[in-house]
Amino acid sequence: MAILFAAGEQEAFTAGTIAGTDTGNPTDANFQTNSLRLQAGQTLTHNLASSQTELWIHCRYAFETDTAVGDDAIITIEDSGTGDVFAQLDSLDSDLRMQYFSGAGFTTISTSGGLSNDTNYTIDIHILLHDTTGLIEWFLDGVLQGTFVGDTIQTATATTIDQVIWRTYVHSGGSTQEVNYTEFLITNSEATTGWRVATLRPTADGNDTSWTGDFNDIDDVGTNDDANFITTDTTTNVENFVMGDLSATAQNFDIMAVIVNHRTRRGATGIQQVEAHVRVNGTNYFGTTIDPGTAFVPLQEIWNNSPDTASAWTASEVNAIQAGVRGIT
Repeated sequence: MAILFAAGEQEAFTAGTIAGTDTGNPTDANFQTNSLRLQAGQTLTHNLASSQTELWIHCRYAFETDTAVGDDAIITIEDSGTGDVFAQLDSLDSDLRMQYFSGAGFTTISTSGGLSNDTNYTIDIHILLHDTTGLIEWFLDGVLQGTFVGDTIQTATATTIDQVIWRTYVHSGGSTQEVNYTEFLITNSEATTGWRVATLRPTADGNDTSWTGDFNDIDDVGTNDDANFITTDTTTNVENFVMGDLSATAQNFDIMAVIVNHRTRRGATGIQQVEAHVRVNGTNYFGTTIDPGTAFVPLQEIWNNSPDTASAWTASEVNAIQAGVRGIT
């Protein structure tokens, strides 16, 4: 099992714009402070670090109205290089329809039945690419809605997935309606049904404060604000932050991983690389050294186990954690 992506904020996505945030459905305050609201022409795109032939995709979803028109895909599973779409979750009227590309167009696997606006729904999609024993199955609120077994690679040239896009839809009046998403998660083989994603935010400066700026410069909620940031021009400078605690509800779940999301760029000269890190029980544990380039990009570092014990994370470890970055020449 590998967690490939988890997020609750716009900053984690490769590309996309949002209209803002919402504290209504599908937001659950035990895990997130807000959902991300999409309006006309807006999308949220995640490009996978490596191409995959199998994925589980998870999110929580709510829509504004129940009158849509046309085949309006709200989640597409794609190859970014060719633009080929292997499968999509489609919105029509008050229904959701799971569809796969069958060579000439999209074929519906199953339809959800009437859904209600301003109501939370949890979506899980499992796709396995193969020309004879491929699989697509999808779940709504943990209940299996439909399954297709057969050729899931009927696109013109693409044979692997490297992109997932969350979208909005058009209602019968012709204008695009608001769709809210939260608790985004992608794994390569582990079923995501029943999983939750908790976002913890910086609440104070941590043990190491070598960078210029403090937690108030990086604790934005909702839309990206690239005008606020912290900086360093000295190699090996470390900055970390005290993070919020898991809710009492979240602490009852098994903790599958801790993921540090950060949005980073470098200058043309000076410090050229960055490492995310977590501070656990008084020790900093550093992740992969990355050159982010000269434009802000989303980066993630994933610790499936506590680096302090090499065992599964405990709630007490997560509640005491500090997270941050280190600059590297």
